[in-house]
Amino acid sequence: MNMDTELWRFASDLSVVDAAILLGGGDPGEKDWEDNGTLYGERYQVQRTKGHPGFTAMFSTLANAVREGSLPAAHAHRAEPGGWVGSSLHGDIWIISRSDIELLRSRLDADPFDQTPFGGAYSIRVQTEPDWTKTMLAVRDLKTWLSKRGLTKNFFFPPEPAAATDAFSDPSHPRFCPELDFAMRAWRAMADEEIRTGTPKQAVERWMKQHKEEWRGRDALEVGSTQWKRIATMVNWQPEGGAGKTGG
Repeated sequence: MNMDTELWRFASDLSVVDAAILLGGGDPGEKDWEDNGTLYGERYQVQRTKGHPGFTAMFSTLANAVREGSLPAAHAHRAEPGGWVGSSLHGDIWIISRSDIELLRSRLDADPFDQTPFGGAYSIRVQTEPDWTKTMLAVRDLKTWLSKRGLTKNFFFPPEPAAATDAFSDPSHPRFCPELDFAMRAWRAMADEEIRTGTPKQAVERWMKQHKEEWRGRDALEVGSTQWKRIATMVNWQPEGGAGKTGG
C-alpha cells in the first residue's frame, strides 16, 4: 500500500465511492483520462472507479446498505432549478415546489437547500438516486457495519504493528525477567516430540538440565531450587501428572 493511500486513514468521513475504492484495495486519488464525447476530441481526468479491481462489488454492497438503512449516511442528491427546459439529471426525479421548500425550511434545523441552484428560491428537481461521490459515510459507522459482517481484512482494519514478541528475551529490556525468558525457551522446545518424551514435568526438567548454560539470571540456576521449581511449574501443561499427549 503506497503512502498516498495511507493518508486516507486520517479521514473521519468518506464518500461511498471513496470507501468502495479503499475496500477494493485502490487509491481514491487515482485518475483516468476520458474523452468528452465531442468532435474536438478533448480529454479530461475523472476519478478512477471501475478500473480498481473489486470496486463494482464493494460499491454495490455499500450503496445497497445505504439504501436499506443498515449503513448510516449523510445523503446528497443532484439537483437543478425546476424551470429549466433541459435536464442533466438521470432516472427518477423528485419535483419540489417553492412552497414545499419553504415548509421544509421552517421545520428543519439545518437548511437542506442552501447548496442547491439559486438556494432553493424556485422549485427544484432532485435526482432520487443519491450522488454517491458526495453521499458521506462516517468511518466509525462504516467500521461498525463491516465488523458486524466479519469483514475486517481490509483497509479500515490495518494489521497490528509487528510487536516485539521476543522482547522478553532481551536482557537489556527494563522489564527483563530471567525466569520468564528461560521458561519460554523450555516451552518452545516442547514443540519437538523427540524432546517431549515421558511426562511433561520430566520432559521440561530434562531440557532445563541440558540447557542450564542458557540461564541468564544474575545468580546460577540450581537444580531443585525455588526458581527451578517455579519455571518447571510454569511450563508444565499437565500439572495433574501422567504421560504427555503426543500430536496427531
